[in-house]
Amino acid sequence: MRWSLPALVLVALAALAARPMAGGPRPSLPAPVEAAPDVPAHRCDRHVAAPPPPAADATLAGTVRDAAGRPLAGADVLARIRPRWDLRRLERRAVKADASGVFALTVPSDAVVVLEVRAAGMRPIRTCAVASAQSLVLAPGVLVAGTTVPGAVVEACQGDAFEHRAVAGKDGSFALDGLAPGRVRLVVRRDGYAQASLDAEAPSRVDVALTPVGPLRGRVDPAREGLWAVARDGSVSWRVPVAADGSFAFAGVPEGVRLTIEKDGRPVDDVVVRAP
Repeated sequence: MRWSLPALVLVALAALAARPMAGGPRPSLPAPVEAAPDVPAHRCDRHVAAPPPPAADATLAGTVRDAAGRPLAGADVLARIRPRWDLRRLERRAVKADASGVFALTVPSDAVVVLEVRAAGMRPIRTCAVASAQSLVLAPGVLVAGTTVPGAVVEACQGDAFEHRAVAGKDGSFALDGLAPGRVRLVVRRDGYAQASLDAEAPSRVDVALTPVGPLRGRVDPAREGLWAVARDGSVSWRVPVAADGSFAFAGVPEGVRLTIEKDGRPVDDVVVRAP
């Protein structure tokens, strides 16, 4: 039996393919890898990681004195505590200084601690606690006193981020101490009276008169959705929504206010305000 040339070439190629390669056996295919089991989605969420174990408490102690070195007995020390692993969390701990001006409180050893210290007649301070022993010195403040309506709340703002607040007594007298010398903004509030705001110099005496206010009611005709009743007195305004039946009521506004009916911040001219 005679072979053709193409047939001989195919036989030779098949024989070569069946022989092992020089230098070792033919490489084999990798073994199949078992698929990893599904991991629940919550285990991959970095936001649900458990917080680290709480750190041990440490003692934060110090003294509160005036500029002459005299202890400020009874000074109020407020600690604002934030853990370093989550600065959004806030805890407050408060303590009073003893007769020697000494205070002590426990805080987590790995926390960021900011101390706010107040004492009668002194300007408050706020400082970051950087050591276990704190030596805090308060400077004397000045006083703004006066009279207003009994029970009114008087607040002072000097741009120092501290709250200065007093409530007028039964005789209407009030006093705000611990202020820095200079200009101060006073805001006086009392239910049944219009709020008063004024500038004063510290130290000084200020008498604040409040204007009584009364209820203001009415009815809008025709009634419609989205209406607001707006009462204005100079730069101060009050807004209440108009009910579905057209009625509205202000709890208290000064006499002589200008009343408008608005929708989406614009006056509405095709309605009439009638008595309730």
